Amino acid sequence: MRKLPRSALPYYQRGTAYMLKGNFNQAILDLNKAIAIDPYIAEVYVDRGIAYQQEGNSSLALADYNKAWELIPGELSLGAKVDPQLIEALKKILKKQ
Repeated sequence: MRKLPRSALPYYQRGTAYMLKGNFNQAILDLNKAIAIDPYIAEVYVDRGIAYQQEGNSSLALADYNKAWELIPGELSLGAKVDPQLIEALKKILKKQ
């Protein structure tokens, strides 16, 4: 049986690479592994939220964006990717569903 790396970084980096290639399903799988290893890296939740959003799963995207803001509220690097207006827009969409 193969052991998982002790660091979430390789999974995060590979997940991000998959996202850049448009392979959002594979990105989500790697980002899930990164979160299983270290659930306190906000950027991983942001990227997984983007992948979920690209896959059409707004509710999971919103949950990940909220988790990222909870971990590092107002961090500038996160604000560049996910601003509060986007989170509010997703909440409105989910209420209509």
